[in-house]
Amino acid sequence: MWKRFNEKYLKTKRTKIWIDSDSQKRFILDLVKHYFLMLVLVFFFVYSYPFVAWFTLSSPLEHRAVLEDFVRINVSKWPLFLAVLFIFCFYAIMISHKIFGPLVKLKNHFQLLKEGTTSRPLRFREGDYLMHLADPVNEYQQNLQQKITEIEQQLKKIPRTPDTETQLIAIENILTTIASRDQPQ
Repeated sequence: MWKRFNEKYLKTKRTKIWIDSDSQKRFILDLVKHYFLMLVLVFFFVYSYPFVAWFTLSSPLEHRAVLEDFVRINVSKWPLFLAVLFIFCFYAIMISHKIFGPLVKLKNHFQLLKEGTTSRPLRFREGDYLMHLADPVNEYQQNLQQKITEIEQQLKKIPRTPDTETQLIAIENILTTIASRDQPQ
């Protein structure tokens, strides 16, 4: 359903509705809570007695009658409010794609860098938030690759004798121990 709707109306390259479902759901729930809180506060300030007395010239009884009419009229509009809530949630999902898509891609890219299995630069989709992070990450990746190349060249210059071979193995073992200690368990 999402794929057909996306291809026909949205025409984005996203194929999944949930990229990082836990984070996206928490983000959308927070947006809905804030939206609901704003509605309650507006309703409170517009129709609460102390604020009515401050901001209107009509009596509280007249205002109460208007409020009752307002509530009676709007009770029939609950399907409309639910539709607006659905549209709001859908829009929040679309916004969350532009946030969480790049974050997941960034996390996966760093995982590949950690494993040493990528040399491709990081790219985000046009219109994604956090696009400004791609350049520093790519510069970091280039600098890291240059440092690794320099170290490899320096290691090639070291003459291979039995003593240096033993020392290099000892250094390699120390580095392996340090690297394994830094790995999450």
